[in-house]
Amino acid sequence: MAEKDSQSNSEEQKQGKFFNQEQYDMLICCSDKKDISKWNEWREKHPDEEILLENADLENAKLDYAHLEGAKLRGAHLENAKL
Repeated sequence: MAEKDSQSNSEEQKQGKFFNQEQYDMLICCSDKKDISKWNEWREKHPDEEILLENADLENAKLDYAHLEGAKLRGAHLENAKL
C-alpha cells in the first residue's frame, strides 16, 4: 500500500500538483527586488491558498519576513536563502 501511495505522490509531483509556477515567479520577483511586501499582501488576500513550492529553486533568495507559513517546500533548494 505504501508503495502505491509513493507512486501516486510521484505522479502528482510530475504533474505539478505540489508546485505553482505563478507563486514561484511572484516570490522570486519580490526576492530580486528585495521587497517582499507584494508577496505578503497577496498572502493576506488569499489566506486559504495553498503555497506549493516543492522542489523550487530558492537558492540565494531574499525571503526574510516572507509569509511562508504552511508552504509546501519539500525538496526546495534553500542554500544561502535568507529566511
